[in-house]
Amino acid sequence: MIVTRLDADLAWLFDTTVFIDLERGSSTIEAIFDQVRLERIRVCYSFVTFLELRLGRAAGRHWTEEERYRVLRPFPMVGLHPALERIALGYQAALEAQNAKRRDRLSLPGFNDFYIAAGAWRHGLRVLTRNTRHFTLLAGLESGPPDVAFYRLD
Repeated sequence: MIVTRLDADLAWLFDTTVFIDLERGSSTIEAIFDQVRLERIRVCYSFVTFLELRLGRAAGRHWTEEERYRVLRPFPMVGLHPALERIALGYQAALEAQNAKRRDRLSLPGFNDFYIAAGAWRHGLRVLTRNTRHFTLLAGLESGPPDVAFYRLD
């Protein structure tokens, strides 16, 4: 599902791509953040997103403490928990088993994406991401799939 506005009745977990696109000045994401502020939509981010932004890998540069704090401060963080690790490992095993049966092997998500999806599923959050390649696979799982919505940049 491609969205341009958030369903205000749902709680959301923003993937790292959302924060990167906000920092890069995407009008699509700026409009979503305006909606979040105006409609007081519940938004969280994952500890994994915090680490990706802190290390600067996802953005292609190293974010300053001030930039990261300014962007993340308004939102609660879904932290680390052993149950999330078990769910993420289950996602990984399920996709690896599906992939083993295929002739044309898929590029599977990294563990970071499994962990973000597990946090969303466990806390009843819908993931917002631009990462269609990996999160489409996760949303297609038969057992406990995360609820995912995608956006496109304008």
